[in-house]
Amino acid sequence: MLLRLVEVRAWARRRMPFYRQTRGLPFMSGSTTTSCASAVDPSSLPPFLQGGGEAGTLLRARDWASFSFGLPENWPVALQTLVGVMLGSSQPMFVIWGPQRTLLYNDAYREILADKHPLAMGRDFLEVWQEIRDDLLPIVERAYHGEPVQMDDIELWIEHNGVRKEAHFAFSYTPVRGETGSIDGFFCVCQEITNQVDVERKLRESEARAKADADRVRLALDAGAIIGTWFWDLPSDSFTVDEQFAKAFGIDPSLGRSGLNLGQVIATVHPDDRSGLIAAIEAVKERGGPYAHQYRVCRTDGKYHWIEANGRVDKGADGTPLSFPGVLLDVEERRRTETALRASEEFNRRVLGSSGDCIKVLDLEGRLEFMSEGGMGIMEVDDFDRVRGSFWPDFWDRAEKAKVISAMETAKRGATGRFQGYATTMKGSPRWWDVVVTPINDAAGQPEKILSVTRDITATMEAQTTLRETTRKLDAILNNTREAVFLMDHRQCCVYANAAAENLTGYRAEELQGRPLHDVIHHKKPDGSHYPIEECPIDRAFPARAQMSGEELFVAPDGSFYPVGFTASPLLDEHGSPVGTVIEARNIAEKLAREDALQKQKRVLETLNRTGAAVAAELDLERLVQTVTDAGVALTGAQFGAFFYNVLNENGKAFMLYTLSGVDRAKFESFGMPRATEVFRPTFDGDGVLRSDDILADPRYGKNAPHEGMPEGHLPVRSYLAVPVTSRSGEVIGGLFFGHPEPGQFSEHHETLMLGIAGQAAIAMDNARLYRDAQVEINQRRKAEEQQQLLINELNHRVKNTLAIVQSLAKQSFKNDLPSDVARSNFNARLSALAAAHNLLTRRHWEKALLLEIISSSVHATAGPAAVQVTSKGPDVVVSPQTAVSLAMAIHELSTNAIKYGALSSDRGTIAVRWDVISTVDRPRLHLEWKENGGPAVTAPTQKGFGLRMIEQGLAAELQGQVTLEFAPGGLHCIIDAPLPEV
Repeated sequence: MLLRLVEVRAWARRRMPFYRQTRGLPFMSGSTTTSCASAVDPSSLPPFLQGGGEAGTLLRARDWASFSFGLPENWPVALQTLVGVMLGSSQPMFVIWGPQRTLLYNDAYREILADKHPLAMGRDFLEVWQEIRDDLLPIVERAYHGEPVQMDDIELWIEHNGVRKEAHFAFSYTPVRGETGSIDGFFCVCQEITNQVDVERKLRESEARAKADADRVRLALDAGAIIGTWFWDLPSDSFTVDEQFAKAFGIDPSLGRSGLNLGQVIATVHPDDRSGLIAAIEAVKERGGPYAHQYRVCRTDGKYHWIEANGRVDKGADGTPLSFPGVLLDVEERRRTETALRASEEFNRRVLGSSGDCIKVLDLEGRLEFMSEGGMGIMEVDDFDRVRGSFWPDFWDRAEKAKVISAMETAKRGATGRFQGYATTMKGSPRWWDVVVTPINDAAGQPEKILSVTRDITATMEAQTTLRETTRKLDAILNNTREAVFLMDHRQCCVYANAAAENLTGYRAEELQGRPLHDVIHHKKPDGSHYPIEECPIDRAFPARAQMSGEELFVAPDGSFYPVGFTASPLLDEHGSPVGTVIEARNIAEKLAREDALQKQKRVLETLNRTGAAVAAELDLERLVQTVTDAGVALTGAQFGAFFYNVLNENGKAFMLYTLSGVDRAKFESFGMPRATEVFRPTFDGDGVLRSDDILADPRYGKNAPHEGMPEGHLPVRSYLAVPVTSRSGEVIGGLFFGHPEPGQFSEHHETLMLGIAGQAAIAMDNARLYRDAQVEINQRRKAEEQQQLLINELNHRVKNTLAIVQSLAKQSFKNDLPSDVARSNFNARLSALAAAHNLLTRRHWEKALLLEIISSSVHATAGPAAVQVTSKGPDVVVSPQTAVSLAMAIHELSTNAIKYGALSSDRGTIAVRWDVISTVDRPRLHLEWKENGGPAVTAPTQKGFGLRMIEQGLAAELQGQVTLEFAPGGLHCIIDAPLPEV
């Protein structure tokens, strides 16, 4: 192990120039650095990465580029050393490194991790042990605050291979400081002592059961793990053991109770230990009193185990040995733990020796008690014994002693002291030192010693001196420039800021010096979240050794933000190594405002051009007005816009909502339309633009009932802009209205824009309305022409049908050998009946006719005064023109027949006409009955004339139904049953 440590340190020293050059460089996942997972010859690996079994292989295979400490070849020397020692050790060890608490561990610690391995490698230590995070967090924070932590026994409930169990550990956390003096991580040597604790617990439990034997109880309290008990009666040489003892060594329990000789007992002792055991027994028999001796014995498992015999030899008054009771303890685990602790102490000593810092332990008076080997090197101390016990403040320059003593007093109060000062080494070499002084507490938490960690910062101080000299030379130049100039050191702390920088930031140069500029003026984002320095392009110029430029937001002293343009350039020394950064910055708020104004003007012009083109080409009134309303919202920044038509109703002038933009139409539909109130009248009447920064404060607002202002649920409006849209004729077509919930949103510029938009809209709307009116006139003319043609066609159809009926009537009327005057009279009567039906249909526009009207008109036209003898009754039934003509002619023939031969030929005769509509599955049917009474006796004719044939045959065919004629003695009975055509 010592050889390995020497190899690691030697390799690290050879690599030291590289580390100085690359310290602090970011190695992101996109780096071209070769991954540790690449196949390489193991002999070419640095010593600290070699070996380590499975954990070592896993560590080498991990891609560390994305971690804060970068690739292994760039790790700090302290981390490389710790990893090298850890991988070479069989003791469970791990290293926690960086702000992410990254876990690195060796093969021995893998057994403690159980199923958490291998995913634990490279993860956050507290995330790995999530189930005990609350227990570990305070201890980890103490280590990261520079406090060494040692635990002899801590109880933790861990998940082990999926099972939650109680575990006990002994460990020590040793903080490790980085090159800046801050704690970069800590190193831990640990040991699981669960078994030992279980044994101790069982022993304590067995104490209650062993009260009967006071000697054994006393011995058991001092024991770690009891194997068994014995009692040796020395005068009789009778050696008895308990059953547990006998079983442990394969002895017959009955012999253990009856008695054994010493030879049988020591037969299981390791040959190398027998002589020592016999000598120890003889010695205690000789002197008497307590006895304790450790040796190895062969147990029933066939293996040798370390045990400890604890007993006591009691003597009589004359000094004769009488009894020798005792217990056997299993000390295998205890010896292993003690060995591990000794190894841990030795390792800690070597770790301290490998540190490049000077680590010292002082007593509370400030006298030196310890100094690490690395510390002796940088302090040029050849022999520590020559300075042991010296008063530490005496090593410092007289001007620094007060700071040294103050830091010691701080540590004695339990806090951490820190200072920087000048002192020479033991050989007189001048050095600057950064010193951290912390207390070493005792078990009660009170300072017992003082720990001092001193780091050589001479190179840093010299660099700062160089920068200050450079600053002095640049002051005269830089304070006369308008550009803000900052000069940063290698830690990115500000060492210079010119007058323009003070004006830009609002901070005096003294307030910026010595502080990271990022932490003062660039530490948060506009959303209030933290801005990590690792993401800042300004601070990347130093580690990247490259010039960076761009735009960022700085934070003013009051917390507000302002935009800046910057250029950050690294300062390189004669070897090309960065030693600082020059940052130039300027406020670009006015520049961005100009650019923003130009962009807004561009968008306005684009919107105006687009709107003008759209309204010039659009003839659809609704789309045109919607385009104008949308453009108004875009140009003014209104939350919503609307166009209202100017209409006149029974209540006077009002506006009708036509289009809406920026809000759902449902927001307005529940409200009545605006009226010509004091606020709306100027727009209704076309008196000009009405613009208000706060309409609620306008004296014209809220003067009208019932709401006295905006109704409940109305969109909130504070800023108000209304522009009338007036046609070429002077008519106020309507108005464009825009609203915003915040006051002062509309400007004179917006007013001018909307006047232009309203003028374009008025012309376009005039054109659209003219186009619409023309389209309406064209459509009306087309409909009139179509109606005229329809009427001509209908007239033609009706004339043809009428002529066909007349022709048929004439043919039938003059067909028989009737006298010409009779035939002419019949023909005229039938024409009259046809004319009456036509007159009825004409009154109904030849669309439909009521059945009652058809019967009544036909009867009156035929029977004249005798029509009073006819009664008609039935529901209102509407029939088509064709059905009406057919029924009218049938009623005429029935009436004529009644006058000549039936009921109407006598004053006492009557005719009852009844009808009804009967519902069927297919469609309704008309059932009509003509029933005569009181006339001359009726007999069926031997030959039916034209009238009866027309009723019985022609009407049935025309109606697609059935007609029945019954010649009853009391009078003719005609029944018509036919489907009722749809009208």
